[in-house]
Amino acid sequence: MKTLALEFSSAERTAALLDKDSNGAPTCLAQTSETGLTTANAFSMIDQALEDAGWRREEIRQIAVGLGPGSYTGIRAAIAIAQGWSLAGEVKLQGVNSAEALVECARSEGLRGPVAIAIDARSGVESAERFDEILRQIGEHEVQLKVLFLTCETSRLLKRFSETRRKHPLSRSGLPL
Repeated sequence: MKTLALEFSSAERTAALLDKDSNGAPTCLAQTSETGLTTANAFSMIDQALEDAGWRREEIRQIAVGLGPGSYTGIRAAIAIAQGWSLAGEVKLQGVNSAEALVECARSEGLRGPVAIAIDARSGVESAERFDEILRQIGEHEVQLKVLFLTCETSRLLKRFSETRRKHPLSRSGLPL
């Protein structure tokens, strides 16, 4: 099934086109990426991937969207594109855990050995609350997991967040920690 994959949950956003090879395994036919703080070039990225694969927009039958954890703005932009596309035609939508997708991508490329996946608590309470579920999903890929929790002195955290206007995302009262 011709699939457009959108991964906008990190600073490097990617649009990729996938289809099944002769053995029925998914294969990436084209991809474009950009780095920066805006998703303004999303349609240019998609158009470039389509051109590289020799596909037309009408050929897309499924859109897979990376659901993070990560940038909520990027995730919302990818979801909006997918929803709009599905309203224009018969397109199946599929949400994908971004960390799980990284594991599968590494496996499909034959990468073996230690892999580090980091979730920054500053990306929001939802990411921290979903951490156990994310680990469970990654573990389903027969990956040996080891959790490393990094922390620092409370005084350093207080100093760091008192120097910015941004409130710490885990602060429930809306006040700096």
